Amino acid sequence: MTQLRPQSDPGKPPKATLLVVDDEAQNVSLMADVFAHAGYRALGAGSGAEALEIARAEKPAAILLDLIMPGMDGFEVLRRLRADAELRHTPVMVITAMQVDEAQREFLVHNAQSVFQKGAFWIEDLLNEVERILATGSGGGESRGAHR
Repeated sequence: MTQLRPQSDPGKPPKATLLVVDDEAQNVSLMADVFAHAGYRALGAGSGAEALEIARAEKPAAILLDLIMPGMDGFEVLRRLRADAELRHTPVMVITAMQVDEAQREFLVHNAQSVFQKGAFWIEDLLNEVERILATGSGGGESRGAHR
């Protein structure tokens, strides 16, 4: 497990712990910087297996999950999260470059709180969605970006 960046004000308790999952370290680092600056504790995982291990150990308030990863992809991570009694209600926001088909879209509507298309959203939209999901405890399967 890696806490990628300290939060912006170390004297203040973090708003929540978030887990950022992407096989591209640059994406994880960028997202962790954004969330740490906004006052969150940001953890990073570079694979599906590592994400599940960290999620079980840390019980993050929300998970930001890429779909396209070698080995265990984001769909399988989401299936395993939803099958785990302790993690099934953890909000998951999918952030992907993948163009999903209708069956995949239907799966995401029922298992993820939001879907953001990489390159098709503002970082403020992502921060606002995290705030909304954490405030309500879920996001109702809404989609963002190209999947509106």
